This record gives sequence, structure tokens and C-alpha cells, in this order.
Amino acid sequence: MISRTAIAAVASVTVLLAAQAARAQRVFTYDVKVICGQAEGKIAAPGLYWTAVNLLNPNRRTIEVEARVAVALPGFTMGPLSAPKTAPLRPDRAFEIDCPSLMGMSDSERFLKGYVTLRSKAPLTVVAVYTQADRDERAVSIHTERVMARGRR
Repeated sequence: MISRTAIAAVASVTVLLAAQAARAQRVFTYDVKVICGQAEGKIAAPGLYWTAVNLLNPNRRTIEVEARVAVALPGFTMGPLSAPKTAPLRPDRAFEIDCPSLMGMSDSERFLKGYVTLRSKAPLTVVAVYTQADRDERAVSIHTERVMARGRR
């Protein structure tokens, strides 16, 4: 006959293994609003817009970061979704995804409004920096926003 201690030990190991498997499959997803390029006044106020998305890896191991750009079109029209782009990010290191990268991923030429979705298997520090200039290219505003992950498997 199997003792209660043995059954409890097997159950504990099973729960521990299931928890580790769930953590290994967890994906951290960050949705960052982006606006880039020159607006003529039809969709956004006339002027120049820049978004820079800064990512920091606070973890002790290198992680892969996947990025995709979803273009938002007016009038309840879905825009295109870019192919994923992946890049490694080493511990305590950072990189930026700027307007030229975002516009290149989305095949946008002069103006882009939408989202960049970032995915990783470990948490990141993500900060969006928004800058806007008037038609004379004088910077008139800057805003930073910390973007939190929405956990998803």
C-alpha cells in the first residue's frame, strides 16, 4: 500500500512541474500606440509626429523580442499587419524602435498611425516617447508613457 506521505510528495512534484511548464509558456505582450510622420490635418493635427519605443531587459538572461506593426485606418477599416521581426535583447541592455523602423515594417511612406505589439517570454521595461512639432518643425510637445504587459498564454 502507498503511504500518504508518498502520495503527497508525488502530488507536490506534479503541481511544481505544472507551474514551471505554465511559466515557461507565458508570453508577455505589450501594445504600444504609435504615430509617425507628417500629418496634413485630415487624421491628426497638422505637423510632424515621432514615436520612439524604448525596451530594457531587466532579466538575467537574453530574451527574444518579437515586434509587429498593426496599421490603424480611419472609418472602422482594418489596416495591414506587418510580418514579425525578432531581435535578441541581452540582460540590462536596451534598444529603441523608432519611426523609420516602424514605418519600414508597415510599408508606410509619409504617415503611420497604429500599434506596435511586442512579445517576449520574460517581462520587459517598455517606455514610449511621443514628440510632436508644428509645420515649422518647432518641437511643441513631448510625452513619455510606461507601457505595462498584458499577460497571455
